[in-house]
Amino acid sequence: SYLLFINYEILSTSTENNITQEPIAKINHKENSVRRRSTNIPIRKNVKNKAPLYRNDHLFTDSNSEAEIVFSDGSKLNIGSSSLVVIDERNTEKRANLKRGNITASLTKTKSKLVLITGDTETQIESKDAKVQLQSAKDGSSKITVLKGQVVASKNGEKIAIKKNQRLIIDKAGVITELETLNIELIKPIADKKLYYKNDPEIQFKWQTSKNNSSVVIEVAKDHEFRNIIYSQK
Repeated sequence: SYLLFINYEILSTSTENNITQEPIAKINHKENSVRRRSTNIPIRKNVKNKAPLYRNDHLFTDSNSEAEIVFSDGSKLNIGSSSLVVIDERNTEKRANLKRGNITASLTKTKSKLVLITGDTETQIESKDAKVQLQSAKDGSSKITVLKGQVVASKNGEKIAIKKNQRLIIDKAGVITELETLNIELIKPIADKKLYYKNDPEIQFKWQTSKNNSSVVIEVAKDHEFRNIIYSQK
């Protein structure tokens, strides 16, 4: 009889140290537990800041964790907590396949393109200096929200202009069902901005609402998923 034993730790180290392809991105910053799985190694390994990333790398963020990656063209991708995304590059075209959770893409000031993928649906985003959020729901649907600037979304030959504070809703079959304008817009602080503070500083919130929606609730939580809310007020 024979016993076949594969040490994936040795195999992964050997493979990673002899990668011939050029990296397409790097980890710019991470918080808490962020792991990476390459296409040819079936294990997840913790990643460090500034670590290189390659085609078809799978990135996992645990609860209350997140990561910011930077592509070679300067575009940034913020991966929210409890998310899984696969990054790729085809003919200089950056691609982000969101398996679960949410990501926020910040495009460069020069005209850039990014393909956002959920399920079997591909949406090409084209813009200058825009910030776009992609959310994947459990039912297979997805939402694309523009936080800054304006983008042109291309899907199956159809082009749709999405302005700041608008959201494109795509059902699980890949059909665009709605382009809605949000009833509330955060003016200050800037949406998706990180604030680091100490010694009880004053943080000002400023927003504007539509005429039909004047009720606003502010919530503060200790975790990214807002499961542990410590403050709530209308």
